[in-house]
Amino acid sequence: MKTPLILNLAWAGVAGAAFYAGWATRPDGETGNAPSTKGAAAIAPGNTIGPGRDGKGINSVIVSKDGTVLEFYRQFGLDTGKPLSAEKMKEAMLLAIRESDPVKSQLMFARLMEELTAENAPAILATIRENVGGWESMRFTGMLAYKWGEADPVKAMEELRKGGGRESGFTKNYALTGWAAKDPDAAMKWLEEYDGEDKDWMSMSLVNGLAKADADKATKYAMSIKDEGNKGKAAESIARELIRSGGIEKANGWLSGLTDPDMKKGAFQTVAEQIMRSDPAGAAEFVKSHASQDYANRAIGNVAENLARKDVKQALEFANGLSGKAQANAIGNTVQEWMRKDDGANSEAASKYVAALPAGATRDAGAAAIAEEIVGDDPATAIQWASTIADAEMRGDALVDVGRRYMRESPEEAKLWLQTSGLTAEQQQQVTQPGRGDWGGGRRPGGRDR
Repeated sequence: MKTPLILNLAWAGVAGAAFYAGWATRPDGETGNAPSTKGAAAIAPGNTIGPGRDGKGINSVIVSKDGTVLEFYRQFGLDTGKPLSAEKMKEAMLLAIRESDPVKSQLMFARLMEELTAENAPAILATIRENVGGWESMRFTGMLAYKWGEADPVKAMEELRKGGGRESGFTKNYALTGWAAKDPDAAMKWLEEYDGEDKDWMSMSLVNGLAKADADKATKYAMSIKDEGNKGKAAESIARELIRSGGIEKANGWLSGLTDPDMKKGAFQTVAEQIMRSDPAGAAEFVKSHASQDYANRAIGNVAENLARKDVKQALEFANGLSGKAQANAIGNTVQEWMRKDDGANSEAASKYVAALPAGATRDAGAAAIAEEIVGDDPATAIQWASTIADAEMRGDALVDVGRRYMRESPEEAKLWLQTSGLTAEQQQQVTQPGRGDWGGGRRPGGRDR
């Protein structure tokens, strides 16, 4: 996934936030009367139940205005502050996950997560595994793993691993995130000594948790990562957390202080994507102001692609307002998205546009984009477009990648073409070898970052 699994926790936590905001402010030792079980209508804003009694606490509607949810809290003594035994937790958990309304279910489940202890956590996991399967289980196991990682991380890792498959992978990562957010130094020490094959992936979960606790510590750790790609992903994770906790301004302030080029690229891309979601024009201005920097290359391409998806003319205006490598990158992404539109007129218009461009990096990027887009349907024409690329290195890379696809689709024709392709012996070997059919490495033809 490109999308880290850790972020899926955010929506699930919302359900419990409203409850916690009110309930946690009750006077110590104060308990309330049992709520009405006749439903939400019986709990009007003017009536206080439980913590709101005698005006000392908070109106119960802030806790929940649903009578069923409030009765659930009372039934299991969640207004008393007493810990739940494993058996009592299992009983409560079963009711929470069997509630058909997902919002009510999450309110109940999130409140039970506040009662999680090292002793009752295994009972929660067992109840989920016995009663929920497939994607639905992830609504619960992710939150469980995060809180268990806070309470008893080593045991959590051990027990969650027993699930095997996808569950084992993503829940271990949630647990490490929770651990790092609660006890950063201990979590870092554990991962340092960990020798599993998934260590690189788990390091991303560690960074996510560190970012929740201390962005500076997360940044320092990310800078120690040797792999360039993972370092960039770590920066993306930190930027997302800063956006969540403080908005674009906070993330952009942190971004401006970065000096590591890999981290800068990952963070810049994340900030640009966030701006793009609500303000495409603002995103275009943001990336344009950094267009001369290599770290902005991928973000520029993505902005162009997103603009082209809605309005090709606007995307071309954006691209033509740039210069040099940035312009070529934007043109390449615009042309590719233009070609993807679902009628032949758009493909023809994009092809004519590129054919009319003067020789140089911009035209090369457009030709490479066309070749990449049509190679699945028409390898021979894709080869013709790739052959028009003026830059020798880019032309060779594009022909190799088109040739690989040609070899899979029409091996006999491809072998005949290869003899007169002009490719070197090494390049011809790359075409005929089994391997990735995608555009090589982390870049697309035309120097466009993925």
